[in-house]
Amino acid sequence: IPLEERRGVPHHLLDLVPPTQAFNAGDFCDAAWEVTAEVLRRGRVPIVVGGNGLYMKWFVHGKPRTPPQEAGLRSRAREAVALARAEAAGKGGDAAAQWTAATNLLSEAGDPITARQLNPNDFYRLSRALEIVYASGRSRGEFQVPGPAPAGGEDGAQRPPRTHSEGHQGEGAEDGGLAGATAPEYDYRCFFLHSQRIPLYRRIDLRCEQMVARGMLLEAKWMLEMGLTAGSVPASSAIGYRQAMEYLEECGESMEALEKGFCQFITSFQQASRQYTTRQLTWFRGDKDYHWIEIADHGSKDALDHISHNLSQAHSSKPRDGGGGRLNKEEQRAMKRYQTVQQIFIERESIQRIVSPLLSK
Repeated sequence: IPLEERRGVPHHLLDLVPPTQAFNAGDFCDAAWEVTAEVLRRGRVPIVVGGNGLYMKWFVHGKPRTPPQEAGLRSRAREAVALARAEAAGKGGDAAAQWTAATNLLSEAGDPITARQLNPNDFYRLSRALEIVYASGRSRGEFQVPGPAPAGGEDGAQRPPRTHSEGHQGEGAEDGGLAGATAPEYDYRCFFLHSQRIPLYRRIDLRCEQMVARGMLLEAKWMLEMGLTAGSVPASSAIGYRQAMEYLEECGESMEALEKGFCQFITSFQQASRQYTTRQLTWFRGDKDYHWIEIADHGSKDALDHISHNLSQAHSSKPRDGGGGRLNKEEQRAMKRYQTVQQIFIERESIQRIVSPLLSK
């Protein structure tokens, strides 16, 4: 988040670890609970903002009791995935075929649901899911989040706060650790902000262009120079960075290839971001903790008024989904006609300004 967009508001949990270090939902919970307790000690109210439904669920409800990482099993899982990819490549399979071979491996091992749900080429999380099967004989989804529903839930009951030390138990591992951890019992008030789909998609497309214009490709090149590959760690699996690293690996040091493949890279980045938005809507639609609030075209005042009113009440009202961001028939027809319109990278010169610094001197 650029400093000018923070508007002087303190932001936490940014730039915590290098891209080579894994940082997952369990790590996030540990860090977020600690910061939350510190903010509350200062007499302030923390606002937790994010788009990853799993991270938010664990933050509110606690971490599941998945097996901790074990070096031997981790190596076994990674070697099995690498072998499946190599066999597919040996048969002339492209990247898509190699991903299919790896997901088939996970499905046959006993976790077909995770195999279907993972983002393409997210080999890091696929290997972790396979490791969990090897360690426990169970799928990742069988490990449920501990703890009751959050305070201020459907019953409107507000429970007394519990200290961070009371709620935080056990050592964090890849997915929270075998011991799990119960979230501190605060009075959580959860809101999901959404807007009309096509204006939202336009903003997403523009945001992707802005990220590239601000240096994403140079960051991706730096990550490649550190020895990372697309999908090898969480940082290189993130939407945008994964596509950028794949693009740079494919084009190499060829200016012609970089220019020729640039538009396809931008398009794939934008498409993956829009698809993630759709998955967000589906996830939060099934989470009954959230009040759904539509951000109207004329601004966010109504949403702020709604949130302020809710926070002023001793007990939260029963969450409502407001239709869950579902499209009516007219909106569905408009979505079928949707096409990306680039707003920054229109002319060749604008593309050259971005790709030229990528060439080694």
